[in-house]
Amino acid sequence: SWAAAGQVSCTPCSAGYSCLNRTVDKQAQCLPGTYANLGQGYCANCSAGFACPVTDDSTKIYGCPFGTFSVGLQVSCTPCPAMTMCPSVSSNSSQPCPSGFYSTLGQGNCSICPAGYACQPGLVPCASGQYSPQGAISCLACPAGYLCPTPAVLLPCP
Repeated sequence: SWAAAGQVSCTPCSAGYSCLNRTVDKQAQCLPGTYANLGQGYCANCSAGFACPVTDDSTKIYGCPFGTFSVGLQVSCTPCPAMTMCPSVSSNSSQPCPSGFYSTLGQGNCSICPAGYACQPGLVPCASGQYSPQGAISCLACPAGYLCPTPAVLLPCP
């Protein structure tokens, strides 16, 4: 709050603003990723693991869901990049998926590559005449003496 000389009461600092000088009506707008409620008087930093989409209402702050993260001072949560896993919502600690695993944007965990697909880089379907078992990093040509009706199935010829 602030009060000019001769005032009989203090004026609360506006929501979304900081009152740097308590004796004049000179308010500074909070920067994105910070917030101030009515009368707070200072802009507080948005914490890691949270997003602060507005500067004037702390009830709008939300926790980042799994598959996203915030390092603090953010207006929204950042999605975990594809082909990585993000074990923490409060740091950019993304790690690449292990060989034979994949993830999509915002997934958070890595999943084993399904049969019929290659996982390097990304999830790529095998072409006709190829196959791959679950967890494969590449597609293989259907070998002689076998039938590959789909890229996920390898059957011996009868």
